[in-house]
Amino acid sequence: MPKQKSERLSKYTDIIIQALNEFGEIYDLVSVAFSTQMYSFIVEDEEMLVYQWNVPWEKDEQAEAIVRKHINISGCPVDTLFPAYKIISAQRKGMNLNIKPYGLQEAIVHSLKGILAGDYCNLSSTGFMNVKERK
Repeated sequence: MPKQKSERLSKYTDIIIQALNEFGEIYDLVSVAFSTQMYSFIVEDEEMLVYQWNVPWEKDEQAEAIVRKHINISGCPVDTLFPAYKIISAQRKGMNLNIKPYGLQEAIVHSLKGILAGDYCNLSSTGFMNVKERK
């Protein structure tokens, strides 16, 4: 496990939901748009944790080759930042990390609605979505 500072994912989702509730008391909210930059999380002891890191290990040429082979399907860039790369590289290096292949936007929706859902743009960045077939 990378020795980096981590925070519970709920710290982020709770603050956002609190802000939405406070705005909702003042304004009539019709819709909310989220723009986020956290692409994946690690589960440790059943807690969702956010690690503030992009490269917890050296680049992995074989992981990059695997991800690159699927870029025409997923549209996901070949970079250690994205879930597919992280998961493949961690597995290849024997790192026992439970990495969730979705980001903060999906986590907020899950906290608000109790369902795990996301838009095509964010889901394509996981590296696991076929954007041509939308699945």
